[in-house]
Amino acid sequence: MKLLITGDWHIKETYRGREGRLKDFELLRDFFLDLLKEEKPDFMIHLGDVFHTLSPFIRKDVINFGVKLFANLAQYTKIYILVGNHD
Repeated sequence: MKLLITGDWHIKETYRGREGRLKDFELLRDFFLDLLKEEKPDFMIHLGDVFHTLSPFIRKDVINFGVKLFANLAQYTKIYILVGNHD
């Protein structure tokens, strides 16, 4: 059985005053898409802290981005997401 394990992405729009962080997460998505295509794991586990900000304070566009990111990845393997203290 082959697993891909990751965690603590902390998706958010800004970091220390720097805007446009979702573009950085697009690069992360592309990295994992390539990795999933190449390695073909049986499933992927995300160990929590997908988002940086707790609901209900997280912006809707950030949530939508995260959902689409995992939808893209789920085309190549099953994904299990554990809840972290930021989720």
